Amino acid sequence: MGAAIRVENSNLEVSNSLFEGNKAIIEGGALMLSCSVNFAQVCDFKISKSIFKENSAKKGGAISFDLFPPRVDVSVFQSNKATSGYGHDLGSYPIELRLKSAPLVINSG
Repeated sequence: MGAAIRVENSNLEVSNSLFEGNKAIIEGGALMLSCSVNFAQVCDFKISKSIFKENSAKKGGAISFDLFPPRVDVSVFQSNKATSGYGHDLGSYPIELRLKSAPLVINSG
């Protein structure tokens, strides 16, 4: 859970804000942004002119999101910590895998 704000299946607009010293046990020290595929049209996360300082969580020290990343403009991230090492400032689950190149192996068993 996000320590300061948790948003689920809804829009969020944050501007001119300070998130400092927030802690969450699992994810999103300052913000936890969650949206299911069924609500994709309403989940729009905008963050501007804000400061995220010394927030911590296991994943996403400052901000954690699941499917849709926030749009972040003119904001400062300083000394945030993901205790798992997974996204000190922004953290999410892997949502896409792209294979750039791989050798072709024919298994003739």
